Amino acid sequence: NGVTTTPQVTTNVAYGYTEGIDGEFTIVPTDSTELYANVSYNHAAFEHYPSLDTTTTPPTPIDLTAQRVLVSPLWKFTVRSTYHVPLADWISPGQDLGDLSVTASYWWQSVTNHGQGIFAGFDALSTLMWHPDYGSMDISVDWRDMLGRAGLDGTFFITNVDNNIWTGEGNGGYNIVGFYAMRPDIPRMIGMTLRYSFGS
Repeated sequence: NGVTTTPQVTTNVAYGYTEGIDGEFTIVPTDSTELYANVSYNHAAFEHYPSLDTTTTPPTPIDLTAQRVLVSPLWKFTVRSTYHVPLADWISPGQDLGDLSVTASYWWQSVTNHGQGIFAGFDALSTLMWHPDYGSMDISVDWRDMLGRAGLDGTFFITNVDNNIWTGEGNGGYNIVGFYAMRPDIPRMIGMTLRYSFGS
């Protein structure tokens, strides 16, 4: 009758595994400097994954055991440094002017799989199914107890300094609904906050 239907099949992975290692480090080389880093390695894989290719009519058996687990980057890391500016020493020795600090942080992750590209018709979408490695940098200037006034805090910040457009999120529904979508990262933002805590 000319009506085209797309079958949807729900199957369970027989079994798989994940293994990895992570580390977190903080170094305070001077009273005014803090250095932080973390890194993680995560390997996730299927050991047995029978499925069906729903792009063929009728659906045909297919083995997805060799496919990468979705949204499972192998590597991730974050580095961050904070420097506390000696305001009193520079401007007014002996006077409490609060704590002024500058922080820069950068995080990164390796390529991420967002779809099983083994089905027929997925070849044209291979670049979308695999998001490239990407990272982002943030910078902030924080001033606690501004000018020595307890409870008065200010922050100036810049997020996504390099204006990265990639993100770790996507919708790999091509074999079910016929489209693929991704959500770009939040663009660079610049702003400031001023806060006062009563009773401090």
